[in-house]
Order: sequence, then C-alpha cells, then structure tokens
Amino acid sequence: MNDRLNLNAAAREFGWSTRQVTAASKVESVGVRTRLIAALVQPASLGMPWSDALDLIRTAAPDIRVVICHGMDELDSQPAMTDSGAFYTLLMPADPRELQFMFARLENSVEASSMPTRRQDRSLLAFPMVGAA
Repeated sequence: MNDRLNLNAAAREFGWSTRQVTAASKVESVGVRTRLIAALVQPASLGMPWSDALDLIRTAAPDIRVVICHGMDELDSQPAMTDSGAFYTLLMPADPRELQFMFARLENSVEASSMPTRRQDRSLLAFPMVGAA
C-alpha cells in the first residue's frame, strides 16, 4: 500500500490540500504561505522520538493539529501521545478507513473552532513517511 497516495486521496475527498515537507524546519515557512490546519509526522522519518517531533512541530506552529503516525512498536504509547498534545495517532501503514476517520475528526475540529476557515484554505502538512513511495 502506498501511504502517500492514500493520504492524498483521503485529503481530496474532504476538500483538503496536502503540502509535503522534508524537515520540521520547513513548518514555519510553509505556514506563512498557507493556512495550515494539521501536520502528519512519522517521527522515525525525522530520526527522533515522537515526543521530540511533537515538541518541534508545536514550537514552529503552536496552533497546528499534530497527527503522529507510528508503527506497531509504539502502539502502547498512543495514550501518552494524545496526553502530550497530539491531536490524533495513526497506525502505519494507514488503513483507508482510518484516514477517512482522521479527516472527519479534523473536519469536525475545524468546524467547531472559533476561527473556521474556508474549505479551500484547509491545508495539511505531511512529512515524508518511512516506506512510502
């Protein structure tokens, strides 16, 4: 399964656009040009623990909703991830239904926020995923 294709297809289904970045240092510069709503990050692709990746992204973009993508080896850490501020956790490789559920949660979160955005302004930042083509 190609995780990037599934992510892009699910994003389009919900009217979101995706922006690919190769390093956490790019979060702030991309955020200036677009209305970033969420970031998907697989900490292994950045070579750091999930807690460091979460802190790095939250420092660069404090209001962004962070989705931590992880493998089976970190399944037990899901409660700690959300307790630490991750918006959502996504087991990789991503199941298409789980991607749809994640986008539905993002959609509901945006609709409920005090600063709703126009649908065409909704952007998702995605870091390279380990094993994705």
